[in-house]
Amino acid sequence: MLAKIIFVLFGLLAVSKSQGDYCPDGTPIALCFSNPCVTATCSAYPEADCETNFCGSDACTAQFFVNGEQVTC
Repeated sequence: MLAKIIFVLFGLLAVSKSQGDYCPDGTPIALCFSNPCVTATCSAYPEADCETNFCGSDACTAQFFVNGEQVTC
């Protein structure tokens, strides 16, 4: 279990660093403690791709996309 947590944290740090240090609005990106896409589902669009949002008031939440368009689950 500890290994999974460490893996997720390092993965999120790597992703966050690859996206730059700041969000488009100039605020720092969030460092999430877990990846919400690991447990999140989208019952309205089961085929949707999950992406973690690192910015804004919705930071560290799962967002779902179909063909590049965000959908509401």
